[in-house]
Amino acid sequence: MLPNAVVTTFSVKPHRLKEAMAELRSSVVPAAKREPTFSCIALMTSHSTSQCTVITLWRNEEETGSEDVPEGYSTALAELADMIEGGIEGIDYNTCALRFLETHLMVFESS
Repeated sequence: MLPNAVVTTFSVKPHRLKEAMAELRSSVVPAAKREPTFSCIALMTSHSTSQCTVITLWRNEEETGSEDVPEGYSTALAELADMIEGGIEGIDYNTCALRFLETHLMVFESS
């Protein structure tokens, strides 16, 4: 069974980008790894726009999949609210079903 992906996007206040990335690495990544269905995580940022994209893969425990964002992961991200444009409301989660996975290629499809 292929995992689900959660694509999380948000804009960081420009003067807080370095701090936010450090916090992502020290808090959000470990919180995600503690979730029982965690598979992997990728962090991407644009220094010119302060846009962050986090792609996480989660083992699909049910045949139909789940559209829920794991609580420990979303709680850790919420701790960054003062660094994010728009606070908690500025965090956008998109859950996708992974339809194909190869070593260096991932294709995502919105569910």
